[in-house]
Amino acid sequence: MAPKVSFTLRDKLLLISPVLVGTVVTFAILMRSPDKAEEEALRQRVNNWKAEHGLSESVAKELLEIEKEFHLPGSFFSTKRPPTPEEIKAHERSIKSLLGTDESSH
Repeated sequence: MAPKVSFTLRDKLLLISPVLVGTVVTFAILMRSPDKAEEEALRQRVNNWKAEHGLSESVAKELLEIEKEFHLPGSFFSTKRPPTPEEIKAHERSIKSLLGTDESSH
């Protein structure tokens, strides 16, 4: 009769660590993908405004930062709340003032 084999804590950690690392990496990739797509959509929106309104590069960069700050959720661990109606209006006013127009395709 063969003696019963038992794993040490070190053996257990070595067996489970690749699974945990793989899970964390997969989760991180899945969580970042929507952010990248949303950021690219914001870039495209600002590029459209730049072409449509003849904006300078510095104004386009400022618009992009305003858009990212307002629309992107931040890090996975942040607890960003939805904007209030007043914050939405203030955001729209700041965009309109940089675009130099009363109406925008925002």
